[in-house]
Amino acid sequence: CAPCIAEMPAIQAVYSDPAYAGRIEFFGVDPNDSYYNFSLFRNVYHQELGLTFPLVHDMGQIVRGTYGVEQFPTNFIVDQTGKVRYRFGGITITTLREAIETLLDEPP
Repeated sequence: CAPCIAEMPAIQAVYSDPAYAGRIEFFGVDPNDSYYNFSLFRNVYHQELGLTFPLVHDMGQIVRGTYGVEQFPTNFIVDQTGKVRYRFGGITITTLREAIETLLDEPP
């Protein structure tokens, strides 16, 4: 979707920032599109946009159901224990960095 694509450069910028190397993980999860459309995006448009974070297809809509995703995009930031700490609709680079820094500053 257009709002999802619009936020991807911000996510990519944080994902590729050397300051976070080995400290955080990113996953783009598609619970909505057919596998054909997902594959087309992953194999063509993902590369054209210069994105390197991994994309996965939620064929069974497990993520969507478990986390109550109703709008796209929806972004979750999960702490080291697996607890969802932040949930955002569209996200900006500033909001993403602030949330990540808050969690990284916490003791393990």
